Amino acid sequence: MSIKCVILSLYFLVFGFTTNTLASFKCSCDSTCQATTTTGKYTGTLDSDGVHFLSIRYAEPPTGKLRFSDPTVFVPSKSKKYDGTALPPYCPQGVYDNESEDCLFLNVFRPTPVVGESALHVFVWVHGGSFAYGGSADPVIYGAELAKAKNMIVVTLNYRLGVLGLFDDGNNTNYAIKDVILALKWVKNNIALFHGNPSTITVGGQSSGATLIRALLSTSEASGLFTKAIMMSDPADYGFNTRTTSYDIITAFLYNQTGCSDISCMRALEIDNILTAQNTLFADALAIGNGVSMSQPMVPVIDKDLIYEDFSLYVADGKLPVQVPLLMGVVKDEANPTIESILSSAIPSAYYAAVLDEFLGDSRTVTVVSSGLFPVDESSDDGTRLELAHVATLFYWTCPVQAGAVSLAETYSKDIYLYEMGVGITYPSDDGLSLCSGSYVCHEADLYPLFGTFNSSAVTSAQKALSAEVQERWSKFIKTGNPNGSKYKQWNPVEGANSANALLLGSETFNSSLYQAQCAIMGSSVPFDYQLYSQS
Repeated sequence: MSIKCVILSLYFLVFGFTTNTLASFKCSCDSTCQATTTTGKYTGTLDSDGVHFLSIRYAEPPTGKLRFSDPTVFVPSKSKKYDGTALPPYCPQGVYDNESEDCLFLNVFRPTPVVGESALHVFVWVHGGSFAYGGSADPVIYGAELAKAKNMIVVTLNYRLGVLGLFDDGNNTNYAIKDVILALKWVKNNIALFHGNPSTITVGGQSSGATLIRALLSTSEASGLFTKAIMMSDPADYGFNTRTTSYDIITAFLYNQTGCSDISCMRALEIDNILTAQNTLFADALAIGNGVSMSQPMVPVIDKDLIYEDFSLYVADGKLPVQVPLLMGVVKDEANPTIESILSSAIPSAYYAAVLDEFLGDSRTVTVVSSGLFPVDESSDDGTRLELAHVATLFYWTCPVQAGAVSLAETYSKDIYLYEMGVGITYPSDDGLSLCSGSYVCHEADLYPLFGTFNSSAVTSAQKALSAEVQERWSKFIKTGNPNGSKYKQWNPVEGANSANALLLGSETFNSSLYQAQCAIMGSSVPFDYQLYSQS
């Protein structure tokens, strides 16, 4: 037996692990580890970062007759030992070489046990990607560094994406949310085997991952599965789709694209045909309109089964099904990559209103422009794109996130912490974008700081300091429900519209409100999309 395995076994014996745990979690002679879970026996790896079990199945492959069906618990072969040493494939999205419909896996990252440490707190990460892209194999969200740095267990997971995850046949939908619920049940039932505490599970997600957490909070099916939640860069302007949007409009569009007219036909399609129809939906979403959001056309559905009404209505009524402490916020330049993807170079200010009208429509554009709160900086060579990005950042992210935090504070019995990140580390896909260079902090620039997976020689001291603060505050919140400790200034929860106590990460200062004047008209005279389309 290797020295590492001997040490690990001694930890188990000396510091209170049960006989059952010892039987199901032990090292082999080649420095790998074994775990017997409810979904099989897995061989993981043990290295300087801790113990990693990758590609653990939590559900049966959603293929064949299980395509467009609720996930079911994976039933393992009693005689088989499963390989947990490599990351799982991405769910189908037409981007990566390593993609498969057989993608419902999760990964467990656990640091080497610390002497005297009790059961570890658990952080479960839900990746983003507009409900159509991404996966737990993304190296930026590899959980080992964060688990080791903050002595906690990190779990990352896959869930079905796009049409496969949110198709509505008129009877059933929301498979993506059901996937995550089943994965959380796996964590609840198995994490003690990895020296984790099933009573202190925090879910976290970024972008559409945060939107999915909004859906978890909105269904009693997720009750008791987690104790805290972190929602980063949630495009909160987008509410959930009504059945009118998801079935009458989106499903009709997809049937037209595929030539299908029922779920049996959709199950029989080649995956490439489904992805082609999905890509066309994304390309045409802006033109479709009628509540179909341009960047996330497929979102959680108010199906009157899993989800009965939009998150915003639950909050306003004080009846959110799952109520836990929340940490939520944005980065300061969320929309910059989107604007640059649409407008690759600077444009004259004369086009400002016309471009804005494409996103907001006539009425909302007139109100925004006439307010005088969003002027184009004529002294800047790129003033028009920058102001378009500023408006989009506030409208789709900052203002609705803040409005939600304030509304929660008024109707909710749990603490809500609000932030804006003014320093970040550029996500790989944004490298080379002019509007994501220099001091701009673009969408996804919060992932490297949290997971600590950046190249330390390629970042500034300010970026390293930001990462240290994010990891410290986030881990404090994960462990206690309070993001405060002795290292940084006191951060108080949201109290109301004029006392949001928003932390400006990167400067360690606080604002009573984020963009008070601008956000005052957004959600009122400039209604959010969820107010227009998700509350019928």
